[in-house]
Amino acid sequence: MYEVYRLTPDPEHYYFYAEYTKKTCEWNAERYFTSEKPKLVGKFTRRYIDGYNDNINIIDTFIGTDEKENRVNYSYCGRTSFVEITAKEKIYGSWELIMHLRENKDKPKILLEELVKNAFSPKRVLYILDNYEKGEDYCFNS
Repeated sequence: MYEVYRLTPDPEHYYFYAEYTKKTCEWNAERYFTSEKPKLVGKFTRRYIDGYNDNINIIDTFIGTDEKENRVNYSYCGRTSFVEITAKEKIYGSWELIMHLRENKDKPKILLEELVKNAFSPKRVLYILDNYEKGEDYCFNS
């Protein structure tokens, strides 16, 4: 399960998007989770709102890392959720890699930047980072 947040995107900020599938109600703090992996939609640029009351339609537009427009059409039942990432994190592009880095801030940044620069797959980068401290030998050719 992935934790997501019900928030309103801010201009010039980057986001992952998913519809939440589970909500936990703790005193004064609701938490939202999804079983599907959130999708990188990019930098928020604008919002379109049409209709009123129970017949409202909201569409957010984002610019992805590939410079294409991504649109998020808010669900009728209100399950549209986001996870904000920093502009620096967006270059990694992978949900798994970004979350791994947030949890393991003590890893050397030089190693990470070198791996991303050499265009290793996110799965390969995660494997290398996970085993970095174990002193295992890596094959960088695959």
